This record gives sequence, C-alpha cells and structure tokens, in this order.
Amino acid sequence: MVRLALHSFAVMPRGPKHSSDGKALSEAPTENFARFTNREREQQLMRDRIHAAAGSRLPMLMFYGVAGQGKTWLLRRLQSLVDQVKDLPLARIDFDGQSSKSRNEWLASIRRQLGGPAPRFDLTRAVLSGQAFEVAGQPGGAAATAADVGESAMADLFGLIEDLPAGAGFLAKALRLVGGRVFAGAEVKQVRGWLKSEAGRSFVQNLAASAGGSPDDLAGEFLLGMLALDLAEFLPRREDRACRAVVFLDTFEHLKRGGLDATQQIDERERWIYELWEACHEKKEGGGAAGGGHGAAATAAAAGGAGEEVWCPFLQIAIAGRDRLLWEDRSVSRGLAHDIRETHGLETHLIGGLSKEDAEAYLTKCQIHGAPLREAILRVSRDLEAQDGTAAYHAFALGLCADTVFAERAQHGGQDPDPATFDALPPGAIEKLAERFLTSLASEDVALKIRRLAATSRFDGEALAHQFSGEGDADKVAVGCRRILRFSFVEPLRRDGKENKEEKESGGGDWYRLHPLMSEALEGDATEAESADRNQYWETYWTERSHEPLDDAASLAWYHQWRRDPLGALEAWKALAESLRGEIRMVDHAKILEWWEPTGIEKRKPRDEGEAAALVSLGIEYQDSSLGTGAENFARAVAAYHNALEVYTREDLPRDWAMTWNNLGNALSEQGRRTGGEAGRKLQEEAEAAYRAALEVYTREDLPQDWATTQNNLGAALQEQGLRTGGEAGRKLLEEAEAAYRAALEVRTREDLPQDWAMTQNNLGAALREWAGLDGKNRKPLLAEAIAAHRAALEVWTAEHFSHYHAIAMRNLVLDYALALGGEDRVRELYETGGPEALQEVLVEYFDGGEMEPD
Repeated sequence: MVRLALHSFAVMPRGPKHSSDGKALSEAPTENFARFTNREREQQLMRDRIHAAAGSRLPMLMFYGVAGQGKTWLLRRLQSLVDQVKDLPLARIDFDGQSSKSRNEWLASIRRQLGGPAPRFDLTRAVLSGQAFEVAGQPGGAAATAADVGESAMADLFGLIEDLPAGAGFLAKALRLVGGRVFAGAEVKQVRGWLKSEAGRSFVQNLAASAGGSPDDLAGEFLLGMLALDLAEFLPRREDRACRAVVFLDTFEHLKRGGLDATQQIDERERWIYELWEACHEKKEGGGAAGGGHGAAATAAAAGGAGEEVWCPFLQIAIAGRDRLLWEDRSVSRGLAHDIRETHGLETHLIGGLSKEDAEAYLTKCQIHGAPLREAILRVSRDLEAQDGTAAYHAFALGLCADTVFAERAQHGGQDPDPATFDALPPGAIEKLAERFLTSLASEDVALKIRRLAATSRFDGEALAHQFSGEGDADKVAVGCRRILRFSFVEPLRRDGKENKEEKESGGGDWYRLHPLMSEALEGDATEAESADRNQYWETYWTERSHEPLDDAASLAWYHQWRRDPLGALEAWKALAESLRGEIRMVDHAKILEWWEPTGIEKRKPRDEGEAAALVSLGIEYQDSSLGTGAENFARAVAAYHNALEVYTREDLPRDWAMTWNNLGNALSEQGRRTGGEAGRKLQEEAEAAYRAALEVYTREDLPQDWATTQNNLGAALQEQGLRTGGEAGRKLLEEAEAAYRAALEVRTREDLPQDWAMTQNNLGAALREWAGLDGKNRKPLLAEAIAAHRAALEVWTAEHFSHYHAIAMRNLVLDYALALGGEDRVRELYETGGPEALQEVLVEYFDGGEMEPD
C-alpha cells in the first residue's frame, strides 16, 4: 500500500489562472474561499468589532442561511482578519462531528485554543474529572490520570493543599494527581504567583468546600464562571480596545439534538454559549465582577467578589449556522439569565446567495469569461430560496460549476464546455449539477473514486492515496490525489481547530470530507447494491487500517458496518460498551458514544425498528456514562427515548413501548434529582407520568417482574416529588410512594428475588421516614415501620456480601434514629458513651416499650 501524507503536498498548477491583483490562485481546499469577494459588509463588521474602543458593546454575531452559501468560508475569512491582529487570541469550534461532546468539553477546547493560564478552570475541571471516576468506582481517577502527571508539580499548590480544611482530602488527592499536568511549562510562574495571592488561596479554600459533592455540584454554571474569571484576569490586554479574544462557532445546526423542543434546545444545548458571553465582561475598575447577580456571571462574581453590573464585554463570539437563533423570542429564551433583547446580546445576519456583481467577480477570478457560459452558470446557480426577490446565486453551485469548467478544459485543451449543457439543467438542482460535474471528468474511474469518497463520513491522506494505489508509483498517486483535492467541494477537517501532532508524526495528516451537499447528491443517486458495495469497501479498508479496537479507523469501520448491517453493528457496539463499563474504562466508554455522531441518528426521527432499538441502547449507555456532566448525559438519554417512541407505539410494539417509557422515566427521574428547585420537581412529575404509561402494558398478571420494577421506580419518583413539594401535598405524594413500594413487594419477595426485595425495603423505609418528618401525629408509627424496613433490607444486604448497599441501609437506619432522638449528634453521643445498650434503652423509651433494636 502506498502511504502518503497529504499535508506535505505541493499544489499542482492547472494553467494560467490569476486573481485580479495578479497573484496566483491556490487550489488548496482551505483557500477556495479566497475567490469569493463578497461579504464585505460582514468583514467590515468584524474589523469594527476587533478594533472597537474600550467600553464598546460587543454583542454576539449570528450568520445564518441555507447550506452551501459560504458561511464556513466567511468564518475563515473573518478568522484571517483576527489572525492579523497581534495578541488577539482566537478559538474555533466546528460542531459538525463534535455535537456529541458536552458543554464542559467545548469549554475546555476554547480554553486550550485561547491559551494562557486558567488556574480556576483547570483546578475545577480536575476535581470534576476525579469525581467522575469516583462515581464510576475508580477512586480519584488514579488509573486514568496518573500517567499524565508531569515531574514539575508545584510546591506552592501542594503547600496550599496541606492547609485545606478538614474534609477536603478528596480535593488534595485530585490535585496531587493532576497538578503537574495542569500547571507545567511557561504558565507555571504566573500560576504560582496567583496561587500565593489572596484570590488564589481563597479560591482553593472554596473549591475544597465544594469538592465533596457529586460532579454536577460543580459542573453547572460554576465551571463556566471560573473560565470567565480566568479569561478576564489572564487574557492579554489591548490598549484602548474592548475585544480581547474571539470565539468562532461553525455549523451551529449540528449542536441541535433530536427530540428537543425549542425551549429544551436552548436550555440544554445552547444556553452555555450565551452565558459564556454574559460572564465575559470586564471587571469594573474599583468594583466587582461585571455581570453582577445572575447566571454564570453571578457564579464568577461570587468566587471573585460581587460588584455593580456593567456591560463591557471583552469576548467576541461569532456563530455560523443554517437556522436563525430563536433566543430573542422571550417565550423561548426564558431559560436564559437575561432576555437577549434587554442586553442587546445578539445580532443576526442572513447570509443569502451572492449578489450578481459578486457572483460575476467570482467567475472572473476563476477565469471564466465567455458571456454565454457565464450566463448559463449564473442561471443554473440561482438561489431559489432568496427571500426578498432579488437575484442571488448559490455559492456551492457556483463552485461546482467552476470545477466542471476546469475539468473539461483539462480534457479539451483549454476549451470551455458548451453552455447548452448547463442550460439544460434546472436552477438550484444540486443533484443534476453533481452528475454534470462527474461527466466532465477525464475518466469514469475518477468519477467512481469520488462517488466512493462520498460514501464515507471522512477520509485522511492515506485513505485518499489508497484510491490510486493501483496506478503505479508514488508520483502518479500524488497527482491523482491532487486532482481530487483541487475541487471546491472537498473540505478539510480539523479537531478543535488544530492540527493533530500525533497524526502528523505517524504520517497521517489532516482529515477531509466531501461537502455534505455533494455527498447527499451522490449517495442519493446510488442504488441499494451500489451503496452496499461502497460501505463494504470502506468497512474492509478501515478494518485493515485499525491497530486498536477504539482508534479512528475502528470507529469508521463500525460506521460502515452500521450503514451495511445496522442490527449486527448495534449488537457489536452494545457488547463493546458493556465490556468497557465492566472494566470501568469510562474514558473509552465515552469515546464510543461519539461513534454514533456520523450516523445522524440523534438528530432526526428514527426510520425503522432497528434505529429505535439503537436509540434505546444509546440512551441506556448515556445513563451509565460517568464522564461529561450528568445533566447533559441524562438530557441526551431523554431525547433518545423520546425519539424511539416515534417508532415504538403501544399498538404495534407494546412491550418495546413500555420498556422505553420505563427507561425514559429512569432518565427523567435521575435528571430531576440533579436539577434544583421547581425544574427538578417538574422532571419528577414527567418521570411519574412515564412510569404510569409503562404500567398500562406492564401489568401484574401478564408481566409481574416488569410491573414490580416499574412500581418501585414510580415510588422513587413520587418520593422525590414529595420531598420537593413539602406540606400536605408532599405528605400525600409520600403516601402514594409507600403504596407503590408495597405493591412492588407483592412480587419482589425475599424468597424469589432477595436483592430486589432488599432494595425496595430500603426505599420504602426512606419514604416512611420522610413521611414521618411531615406528619407529627403519626411520626412514631411511621418511624417504627421505617426502621423495620431498613432492618429487613440489612438481612440481605450484609456487610460481607454487599458492603456498598449495606452502608446505604445502615446510613438510612441512622437517619431513622436521628429523627426519633433529635439528630445524628444525639445518636452518635449515645452510641459512643454507652454503646448499643444505651441507644437501645433510649429508643425503647421513645417507642413506648417497642422493640427497636439497633444493629
């Protein structure tokens, strides 16, 4: 096999083509946008923003429009303007291919690209990472992070650790494991000084106080607020300029998740972007953090000192996507800290087709001069979705027509194609234009290679070279590859906007893909047999390229297996996911969740039962994932189950329907436990409704174990609602929870299902205790029943065989005693001074001689 690193290609000339200023044009895909001379208004807008005077308003920019209008090219052009400014950091995220990532991963990518120290963010994220591994059963994340620890761990940081308050041992462990990796290299001196400052010491103390909870206790707005504080303190300052950094967000439509309405989409997928901008406001001189008392800015202010709100943003965010953002609609944006209109936080700009003047300028740059040919190209490239009735031209179509002209000139000694071959095509028909392009190529073999490339989600230099591997020596292969790369519809792909050093060193290079419009046109025209052949080809190729079970080649091989054999691919993926969870390899487990990204299954309604089954499996694995944020994972599980229910109907697939409703209830309930206030209570209401739907099919007569499991789950949702509600309404909900648990125990008996019986007994005891806390009249009998239930659970959950669950039941028993005797301190005092006998004596007295023997 010929191995070729495409990043080292020299661009092949294709004849004397020059721009209007006489400079030769590049054929590299990354520079095709240079030919498009319009968007001067948008370019001037960006110039004004990055050079705006201090104190100027920097609202977010949104450029939207249908696919193929050059939005990505526009962002690259704007990026080139930013690159020309000294000391103006830039970050770029392309959500295409990354939408499976969590908000915290995107924040980490922005932090890396902007560079410089970010001690608050790094320390907080280190703690979150460690806690995530503890949740997975891997204490402190030691196995995952120990290999990353550098030799330059900071004595100052460890000195602070020794001074932390009692109970902060977890933070100390996490920081010792990751400190050397986080604080190394050129940033050490700055971070060392910051850690010694009052702000640094105060932050570490506060972080220690927060480190004992679940990962979500720190994951919400706190992490984003820490990044905002770090950027405000450490980004380079520009004299008399407001803008200190720029963040570009491309293909924003890929951030969307199927199954979410507009409000959920903003709350669960988009809100962090607005909150990042909202939090990144200059600190008012002589006052506290700007952004004052709300959202992520409030979190940052709480950590760094509160102050008066001032609107002086230093971060410029520019977004490009297909759809106009709905944030300005008050009814939709209620999840945001501020109404967008009140803060003037967003400007939207429609990116339609090119004007006739700009389209003709583009054709001139492409050396297409003949009037009949130009008119034919303009007609077939007409943007039929232009909103105001003025003539506009589709950028992708213009590029494809230019590719066609270049290809035919190469075949016919520089002669232009017959304009009639374009006149015969209907305007805006990308599929017809794609076929016209293929007929312009020198051989059917090259057309076949392009069709084959359209079938894979991405390809690298080696994969491209493999297409030509039977054509002789490396020089001929290189020529063939350049013929492909010169076309306007070939797009370069980068991870996080950066080159991957490991790929470069291994001879791989950048990744590429065909523009989605081109892939859709060519794949849509393929027969079922042709599609199967192409996917078999790529599955075989990537399988041979794979060296590790989870490398890029393995993921691509699986993707093509999914396209060819969805059920077989699903079973293979489920087995791999289960194996990784069993080995507590949660980083790898999170990695294979991303394998589904190119299938698009989370972004649309399922087409058949196979896709519905895949969504259910994906939802289950999201629930079991311990990386990322729990809120994000459970939100994605909820969306997956909702989508599956589009196919799993009660009429056609009743058991699958009920199973999915039960799973949906589990995800909603867990999401509710991780969500505070009224929003969390409403999620528990939704979980209750999901369980009741499942019970319409899961009856005791037909499916007794499924019925009992769902009754147990229903009890948990009702119990959580009761706790959130309080008062008489809460008492009634707890009474309903007790009834659900007792129903489950009709099937979950100690004889037949001892572990399930113990679990439901434990849950029943907790519900009874919480009910007792709201019902003074019946407190004693309710507590007596609670203690009896927890003691029953301990009969099965012994310390020897079920140490984890034994500890849970014992903890509940202590809480029962505490409610009876006036608090945990009282229980501890009795036990420490007089042992079990003293505790027994007081309990017997409390229960009027009842036998309440503590274990």
